[in-house]
Amino acid sequence: LVHLAVPRGIYTIAAVKNDEAMVHPLPAEEAEGTIAAAALPRLQGLAERCDVLAIGPGLGRSGGVIEVVRSLAGSFQGQIVLDADALWALARLEDGFLARLKRPAVLTPHEGEFKSHLGGSLSCGREEAARSYAAEKRCVMGANTVAAFPDGTTYVNHSGNPGLARGGSGDALTGIMGAMLCQFPPEKAVPLAVYLHGLAGDLAAGERGEYGMTITDVIE
Repeated sequence: LVHLAVPRGIYTIAAVKNDEAMVHPLPAEEAEGTIAAAALPRLQGLAERCDVLAIGPGLGRSGGVIEVVRSLAGSFQGQIVLDADALWALARLEDGFLARLKRPAVLTPHEGEFKSHLGGSLSCGREEAARSYAAEKRCVMGANTVAAFPDGTTYVNHSGNPGLARGGSGDALTGIMGAMLCQFPPEKAVPLAVYLHGLAGDLAAGERGEYGMTITDVIE
């Protein structure tokens, strides 16, 4: 079962666009239109029904979003995936936040997010950068090319192509990651999600070409 929590202002649009997901309207910040901290009781009630939380895509950036990420991730007992605007919020939380979560969170940053939101450096190469960050912060890195775990275990993925370098690609990876984590432990789910995301991109490129493919093609 998929629950999709959205600001009240876009509930009607989201409900029409999502036939399978159960869409929940939440209180929003008046100025930004993002989910407000006042939504936390409802979100925490929804989270009790869930095995996995995927937080970040389309979330927006505001003080309320930071508090939602802090409180929701901090209290959740299951597996968490943090992406996009949740990584922005993470950069504004206290050091050691990831290490205090019940389970190591899965982070799915692209290179820009890794450097700007997570403070990472790629000077040592993607593989070593992901391995070092996962070990230091007690999290799992599930980027397009590398999956790394806190114990140092690292996988390098060879599926995928430049056609995936467009808006929405990371959101699709987050969705696949959440689905895999509902079925398998992180050690299997994370590298599998990264591989399937790239493989779907290769199949889409084969049908549409790298320039013509869209992320909707990848999802299909």
